[in-house]
Amino acid sequence: MTQVKLDRPRNLKLGFKAMMTIEKELHQPLGKVDFKNITFEQIAIIAYGALTHEDRKLTLDRVVDILDDCTEEQVTDLINKIGDEMGESFGKNPQRAELMKVAK
Repeated sequence: MTQVKLDRPRNLKLGFKAMMTIEKELHQPLGKVDFKNITFEQIAIIAYGALTHEDRKLTLDRVVDILDDCTEEQVTDLINKIGDEMGESFGKNPQRAELMKVAK
């Protein structure tokens, strides 16, 4: 679990349940996401899946609203920390490097 500051400190967790939620919202396996060309919608969906463990009432629309109110630095930090969580969840993951490029 990794803490990120958004509207308040929140904890990202990319466990099995989060991955299922993300894949359901993306309508594709997470491994099929093209991290070289990731969209803002995909970033929001991944953040949503990673945050719902601590707030079951959280919705994708609410996550988008939270991200809208964040600074560029906060969103960059979120992207970096999602990459870190993905790396921890799957071991060394080449997709993490692609996700990190989006944050720069």
